[in-house]
Amino acid sequence: MSKGRLALAAVLGFLWATAAAADEVSVSILAGGGVSMGSEASAAVTPMARVDVGVPVASWRMAPRLHVQLDLSALPGQAVSLEDPATFRALEFRLTLCQPIADSLYLDLCTEAGFASRLPGDPEPRDRAVRWAAGLVRFGRFGRGWLTVGVGGDQRLDGFYRPAVEVAGALKLYRADTGPLRGGSVQLLGDAVLGIDVYGTGPRRDVIRIGMAVGR
Repeated sequence: MSKGRLALAAVLGFLWATAAAADEVSVSILAGGGVSMGSEASAAVTPMARVDVGVPVASWRMAPRLHVQLDLSALPGQAVSLEDPATFRALEFRLTLCQPIADSLYLDLCTEAGFASRLPGDPEPRDRAVRWAAGLVRFGRFGRGWLTVGVGGDQRLDGFYRPAVEVAGALKLYRADTGPLRGGSVQLLGDAVLGIDVYGTGPRRDVIRIGMAVGR
């Protein structure tokens, strides 16, 4: 088995173990497609699948919550199958630890770190994964989606650490509340890495990704 498949199996196993070990766990599995736009990105539609697990790290009220998100994608025109890891051509993994502020506020303070096997929109694999880390605020306890906004250091723009504003979110455009598809939804997904030209030497690099997915 290749190193890539071993890494994928380990990540999926970690997500499954995290979900099984918690009482107040949230699990979302989505499939759809998206496009990347920006300084160096291609605008071709890319199939993708997302597994997202949220779990409290302790049992007390207002305990921090860990969000584990795994995005898998294929090259434009190719299909993705969760049953066949060989169909995946790119992996993006992020860990986000959030501390709720108050019951009356849908606002959490978060720190995030992640890695990706490719630059967004780039069909060429990389010898070394690109990484990022950021401090964020997260709006996500109102049931119809979530939004994070923050600042950090990011390699996803060109392979080097750059200061960047990071925005990501999901919005449930439709949610089935009854019937056999209860809990299913159609979601608008998006994220942006906006480079900060600290010294005014330019050009500034940006990457914006927008997609649609279905799942629960």
